[in-house]
Amino acid sequence: MSTKTVAETLLVMPGRSVWVSHPDRQSLLDPLPAGVRVVDGPADAGVAVVFTGAAN
Repeated sequence: MSTKTVAETLLVMPGRSVWVSHPDRQSLLDPLPAGVRVVDGPADAGVAVVFTGAAN
């Protein structure tokens, strides 16, 4: 059984586009699949990843 990357778990597929709500956290998705483009807004993305603060 192979281990999936975080990007694969979030269904970021090769050649797709992704938007990350906090660009400073984009490295948490690395390695991104081949050909993935990081875009400036969620409207341009096939996948949007939203980071939130801790739930208290």
